[in-house]
Amino acid sequence: MKKNYLLLLLLFPVFLWSQGISVSTDAFTTTQLVKDVLFGGSPCVEINNITSSSACGIGYFNANGSNFPFSEGIVIRSGNAENTAGPYTGLNLSTTCSSQNDADLQQLVTSYGFPGTIQDASFIKFDFVAVANQVQFNYIFASQEYGQFQCFSSDAIAFILTNVTTGQSVNMATVWGSNLPVSVYSIRNSAFNAACASANEEYFGSYNEFSTGSNLNMRGQTLPLVATGNTTVGDSYSLKIVVGDYSDPGMDSAILISSGMFTNMYCNEAINMIAFLDGNNNGIIDNGETNFTHGTFTHIINNTSDEISHYSPSGSVFVGVDSATDTYDLNYIIDPIYTPYFTNPTSYNDIVVAQESGVNTYYFPITNTQPYHDVAVSLVSTNQPQPGFDYHQTIIATNDGTTISSGTITFTKDPLLSITAISQDGTLTTETGFTYAYTDLLPNESLTVNITTLMPTIPTVALGDYITNSVNISPINTEINTENNTNTVSEMIVGAYDPNDKMESHGAKILFNSFDDNDYLEYTIRFQNTGNYYATRVRIEDELEAQLDLSTFQMIGASHDYTLTRINNNLVWTFKNIMLPSLEASEEASQGYVRFRIKPNAGFALGDIITNEASIFFDFNPPIITNLFATEFTTTLSTPSFGDNFIVLYPNPAKTTVNISSNSGNIETLKIIDLTGKVIKVIDVYSSTTTIKVSDLSSGIYFLELNNSKKERSIKKLVIN
Repeated sequence: MKKNYLLLLLLFPVFLWSQGISVSTDAFTTTQLVKDVLFGGSPCVEINNITSSSACGIGYFNANGSNFPFSEGIVIRSGNAENTAGPYTGLNLSTTCSSQNDADLQQLVTSYGFPGTIQDASFIKFDFVAVANQVQFNYIFASQEYGQFQCFSSDAIAFILTNVTTGQSVNMATVWGSNLPVSVYSIRNSAFNAACASANEEYFGSYNEFSTGSNLNMRGQTLPLVATGNTTVGDSYSLKIVVGDYSDPGMDSAILISSGMFTNMYCNEAINMIAFLDGNNNGIIDNGETNFTHGTFTHIINNTSDEISHYSPSGSVFVGVDSATDTYDLNYIIDPIYTPYFTNPTSYNDIVVAQESGVNTYYFPITNTQPYHDVAVSLVSTNQPQPGFDYHQTIIATNDGTTISSGTITFTKDPLLSITAISQDGTLTTETGFTYAYTDLLPNESLTVNITTLMPTIPTVALGDYITNSVNISPINTEINTENNTNTVSEMIVGAYDPNDKMESHGAKILFNSFDDNDYLEYTIRFQNTGNYYATRVRIEDELEAQLDLSTFQMIGASHDYTLTRINNNLVWTFKNIMLPSLEASEEASQGYVRFRIKPNAGFALGDIITNEASIFFDFNPPIITNLFATEFTTTLSTPSFGDNFIVLYPNPAKTTVNISSNSGNIETLKIIDLTGKVIKVIDVYSSTTTIKVSDLSSGIYFLELNNSKKERSIKKLVIN
């Protein structure tokens, strides 16, 4: 069947003249491909025992001036690698190189219910000594099977990481959030073959058969994917990267791996801090013992009072060392809620990192003193609600306890919304939303449920109205912490919106008598790559206001793997090698978020306003400043707001005076508020235009709260030079 299709393609050649990648199978030896291309010539890693299949299936690629996401790297193909060079021509779709089966890839494919035989496999295999707690590759999977054959083909790939000492293996090339191996069958889009449903289509990149701008001579390809595996520093590992045809050797598939992306290594001196759950209480991390994530790493340099905090969901962080004469105090602080159940007897004082010593690893063994039950649930909006559009939210339920958990998740929707899709099978529809009975959620395991709802059009809803959704988790067992069993999100209905924004789950107003010292403010910072190319790195900076209690800061979650560094009230999230696609490539995959909670300082009062904004950096571009989100403690939630488009404020920054005009009724009163929430001035206006004196204000950032004759309110940021 595939051969007949190939003959048709040969009879009707395609003439395309766009730029594509170049590929060579003889520019580098296999050893050079691994050491110099894949590892980027890094001196950090000891590599040996390099082997490969037939040379024709492995090659070096270069972007060749095209817009391919990777500038250079390695291509491994189930056929002749040189035929991967772009653009798409429709020729050489089926080629032969090794003509061999691969037992490792065969075992993976068979384990997922595919009985066919892997053929014409190509691979690279090598051993290395881990110098970090994680290895990582950025890659793209491409296949000629996409389109006509995607409904029954399972051409597949694997990144098989094996601990040489223990013999334990894991496939790093899996679909995000599952253990399903990446293949044509597991990532596909029904737009190019309606005979079968889409599968994880958010990771599918492009179909090139009819494209005039393709970079590869491959019919279809994924977006850039990330293969990640956990390692133990100092242990020896074997890594095998393999691709093979399924059932017959026709219609090749390929992996294209970015160069120099093997891991986030510190070739210079660095400190790696790792917290782990010490199951046998011997103070040594043993096989099968996992990292501990319910706490914060801290370090102090040269015995100063400046403590720097780090948090990572992996339980491991790196700290770069600038001087061999500096001393470091290292510690790990268990989150207060878990201190009755865990102990950490280890800290390190006056550590000195010698020159040319590379990465120095310090372990913090955490011992569980008694079992406990604790499940947490959160609700995250991945876009803002707009009239007539889909509104997407995600439920994330996590077992933070030490025992298996079962129970019920209840989602309650806003009455204005209609549920159109739920990703989880087995939910039970109710009048107000749905319930889901989860079973056997393992410790540290998470359950994700994606929800799509439809927002009504105007006039059923109005811009500025708020919608409220909530989620609750009710486990069978008694919880040590019930505060994280419910999460409510209120969000304003908007027209056109900036996808890079910040919001707080209560909305702009909080009833003062419903919020006490036990309650948290829960912030979400959303980001989206609205450019025209992949973002390799994303950084978010957030300077918390003085009204917030820094000792109560807690991370709730994030869309991608990250590290967080906190110095006093300055937060910095770093997403390395995120490879965030552009909006044009994939709307869903181009988005991300971080979510955290924090309490106001004790003594907050009626009328207090807490403001917050963040700066988002994509690669080396200037920052995108989010909206300024203002939370006010009030006696009523009825005051609507009027948008920024109805207020004109100039000049801004200002020195002496500021001109203000409103296109939505007269401005009745105007307040000037400083960053601590203190009201500096209250001015009665009763006009649609006014000029106010600001020469008596100190340099800095202020907020103007404007109330108009329609009983609406708006808050604007004002900078005084």
